[in-house]
Amino acid sequence: SRVLVTTGRKGLGKLLSREDLSGLIRTIEPPDEILPPQWAVLLDRPPHALPTELELMQRQSITCLLTKNAGGDATSAKLSAAAQLGATVVMIERPFKPPCATVSTVAEALLGIRRRAG
Repeated sequence: SRVLVTTGRKGLGKLLSREDLSGLIRTIEPPDEILPPQWAVLLDRPPHALPTELELMQRQSITCLLTKNAGGDATSAKLSAAAQLGATVVMIERPFKPPCATVSTVAEALLGIRRRAG
């Protein structure tokens, strides 16, 4: 497979060790690992528009998108591009976060802390 990786720069070791995969790692900061020759890096910051994602995936001959569920609409263009091109999508699930109270201001947060502290 020729993979577009948009999961960030960390934790790429196992992916990069696969000799049957090649592709492009798009990340904001350079990866920690030394990349094998079949991998390239594109330092870029989202969001990306659908035409840009389509052009990138076509130019790079992408057959698989590896991404993470970051929430929101930031991933919609690359998901749509992958669907239009018939590329496989593998999405890493968001980690479980227990429910918690939310506040809008620092003052509300401090009040909540005081109440919990008793």
